[in-house]
Amino acid sequence: MGSPQNLTLEGRLKGAERNKTKALKNENNTKAKAYIEAIQNEDLSLRLMAKKLNDAGFKTSTGKQFQATKVKRMLNN
Repeated sequence: MGSPQNLTLEGRLKGAERNKTKALKNENNTKAKAYIEAIQNEDLSLRLMAKKLNDAGFKTSTGKQFQATKVKRMLNN
């Protein structure tokens, strides 16, 4: 279940920051974000953007297919 000291607010914030840094440095995310930025002017829904990413062979940082939620998070970062 984890270490009790990591369940504090400070521990959770530290973990969230680490995850964010890790995601920003991930090569899959970097390439996918560039692709998203290139197609975002096509007036596509988030779902269609995710489909285009998946059809083009992109994978998330964990090796999974893109979903609309992940596309939205990448656009917001």
